[in-house]
Amino acid sequence: MCTRRNSGAACWLPLFCCAWYLILLIGCDTLSLTSLDQAARRPDPSSRDLPPVQILVREEAWYNDAFEDAQPATLPVDGSFEISGAIDGPGDVDIYALGPAIAGDQILIDVIGHNGLNTVAGLFDAAADIIDANNDRSYYAGNLNPYISQVIRRDTDNLFVAIAVSSATHFASSAGTYDSGTYTIKLTRRPGMPVRAATRQLVYLNFAGGDRVQIALEPFEDMRPFSAEAISSRFAGQTSAMADQIVARLRHDLAPFNVVLIDGRNEARPFGSYSKLYFGNYNPAFLGLADSVDTGNQFPDQEAIIYTEDFRMFESLQAGPDATALAIANVAAHELGHLLGLEHSRDPLDVMATAATARQLYEIDADYRRSQLERTIFPVGWQAGYALLMLNVGPNPAGAASRTRIEDTLPAVIAPIDPALGDIDIASMCGRCAQDHGHDGDAQ
Repeated sequence: MCTRRNSGAACWLPLFCCAWYLILLIGCDTLSLTSLDQAARRPDPSSRDLPPVQILVREEAWYNDAFEDAQPATLPVDGSFEISGAIDGPGDVDIYALGPAIAGDQILIDVIGHNGLNTVAGLFDAAADIIDANNDRSYYAGNLNPYISQVIRRDTDNLFVAIAVSSATHFASSAGTYDSGTYTIKLTRRPGMPVRAATRQLVYLNFAGGDRVQIALEPFEDMRPFSAEAISSRFAGQTSAMADQIVARLRHDLAPFNVVLIDGRNEARPFGSYSKLYFGNYNPAFLGLADSVDTGNQFPDQEAIIYTEDFRMFESLQAGPDATALAIANVAAHELGHLLGLEHSRDPLDVMATAATARQLYEIDADYRRSQLERTIFPVGWQAGYALLMLNVGPNPAGAASRTRIEDTLPAVIAPIDPALGDIDIASMCGRCAQDHGHDGDAQ
């Protein structure tokens, strides 16, 4: 208690301290916990030691746009809590460190943006590699709040949850309209859940066409058979040879993994569940469409279309059949990557990169590798594409040699495209593959 004297100086110091404390609290993010004490004292079934749960998370206390500056918000071993935070604008990212996790921990992230704030959420491991990202709970229903539910499949020294402004541009998006405001994250850990093992994936390559093919909830379309001449009259009579190269390049790209590519021209359609890649048709907006980004490759019976007739728009490049087959195979490997659980990336050498120029498609024999995430997926973080495929489908049990026999028929060097023509901007041609993904099967 402060006793008033002739001078007010005796009251000044405690009043100043109280005022400064209140100033610090203004705008701070508060971490509210359910059954905090009980959750913190609950025995750890894995015998790991977790640091105490942080009760206050103050967003303005320090810069938290980078993983190394993430604010601690350690998850209970078994339980939930909430984080209340704020996004200050399109470039703001909030990153929270949740502490270690082991295989079998189910992590649930439920984000609510208040007053129209449209966010994207990401879950990352200790290496800042993406585990899952979600922009919209339901792409087609227009529910813009992110939701993630993932069972951790590998132990990690730290988990990060990150929140940023949505950069989606699809019909349901409010991107650019509500790019600042407050949000609430409910975080839950449920230990001891079953861990999904890597599973072989069968993929049927369809060059013959088909009736009423539908990708996600896009309109049905009848697929025409693949035709090299439909790409360029210069390729008359080369349909079979070009298809051979496309198949060979895909087998080369997938050789390290437990993915069986079945050439529908001369191999029997498999029994049971399998995914299908269709080659053919023209689409004015997309080079390819895939049913979804199937995080963890949980659904083995999805479809994608590679719109091969789109490549006639690049006739001015005068690319040869070898370069054209490479470009088509790059798009096919990209769409198949989505079906196997991969997001978009930025490295042109990564097959999951969103191509910026025709040169990139026609000259770079891309493969699956670790790369920074494409910013429309999340503005920070990485994707370990090769490692994720090993986790999702496993290694090729027969060894790479048995899968790459046809590689001997591939040209060793692709003839460079005329430098004056090569840099044609085709970023928009990645189609809805350049959009965010939700949990109800986005077109890619």
